[in-house]
Amino acid sequence: PIPKFKTFKDKSTAVEYASKKLTKNKFVVVKPISGSLSYGITVKPSTPLQIRKAVDEAFEGNSNIMIEEYIAGRHY
Repeated sequence: PIPKFKTFKDKSTAVEYASKKLTKNKFVVVKPISGSLSYGITVKPSTPLQIRKAVDEAFEGNSNIMIEEYIAGRHY
């Protein structure tokens, strides 16, 4: 399956979006749009503080990030 996602250029908007997903018991993956390997990717941040840190890390050196819905299962 392909997860639903949204892109962001603004930290506060990204944090707000991910926080709303969490209040609906939906987990997300926060990651930079550009980059390599797994640097800047956070899977299933589960508190408001973790979401804020994940967004800050994803924006480090990047002007755009992506937040996608988490899909449970094996990922390669």
